[in-house]
Amino acid sequence: MTYSEVMIKRNNTIDFLRFVAAFLVVLIHSPLPGTVGFAIEIAARAAVPFFFMVSGYFSITINNAKIIKRIQRLLFMLIGSCLFYFLWSLISSVLHHNTTEVIKRYISIREWFDTLVLQQGSILGHLWFLLVLILCYVAMFWLKNAGIKLTCGIATGLVFLHYAVKVSLFMLDITDFSYYTRNFLMTGLPMFLIGKVIAELKVKRCDLLKKSYIFAIAVGAVLSLAERILVRQADMYFGSIFLAAGFLLISITYPGNDNKISSLGREYSEYIYIFHVFVLEFVNGCAAVIGVFKNSLFIYCRPIIVLVLSLLLSVAIKLCFCREVLK
Repeated sequence: MTYSEVMIKRNNTIDFLRFVAAFLVVLIHSPLPGTVGFAIEIAARAAVPFFFMVSGYFSITINNAKIIKRIQRLLFMLIGSCLFYFLWSLISSVLHHNTTEVIKRYISIREWFDTLVLQQGSILGHLWFLLVLILCYVAMFWLKNAGIKLTCGIATGLVFLHYAVKVSLFMLDITDFSYYTRNFLMTGLPMFLIGKVIAELKVKRCDLLKKSYIFAIAVGAVLSLAERILVRQADMYFGSIFLAAGFLLISITYPGNDNKISSLGREYSEYIYIFHVFVLEFVNGCAAVIGVFKNSLFIYCRPIIVLVLSLLLSVAIKLCFCREVLK
């Protein structure tokens, strides 16, 4: 089986899970209370690793020209999204009378260092994912042209580096793990390469892929729960890697049929991710004005409201731009 044959048929289950992953990201930022919320939060931490793995999985067939096109598309999305949130920050600051603080943030050398070097800080916020994904494609372009094929070894080494840093920070009683580990080198690239490894195993018709999703999800669930209880909340648990890989393996085992959810995931999952933070802030503001912000019914309904409004906004904004640019 060749690389092209692996990707020749659209995998509708991956598209379906893209939509589910986008909703899980919404649930991270709009958490549910109680035991249900606790369980969902643990599972939701696999959403962003899954997005990176899917990108790596589909990267196996693309040539240099397509890599450059994807980088250009992501740059367009990143710059447009940053401008959108910059304008929203200015509008919000006027309403809350803190315009000076917002301007100081955008001219701060420390903030720009965190943004460009660590992919952190309030300038990027959740848009760190787009910048890191761009860097993943840049790295792939370099690895491809340098003839470096140690994909599995590099991914394994970076995952161990990620958790070696986390353990060291934990021993030093430093609680902000994400500042040091949620970046291109220790999160984006290893997850991207794991997706590529899974695609390479599929090409080789590796029998280990069949039914291995059961093992991956079971191990991922146990490890994630243990880390959440014994350590503390984190952007990505060690078990999240197994969960994300398990979801991707399910997609490979059961490609599925096209349906409305898979179509929405294919077309709008990226945009839901981009705009859900704006929608959440807007919804919270409206809820505070009408006095239902702490209402239990509102708290449980809020993730669905944010998802639906983010989807509608995504459809509207995507229609405003040339589809050829965003392909």
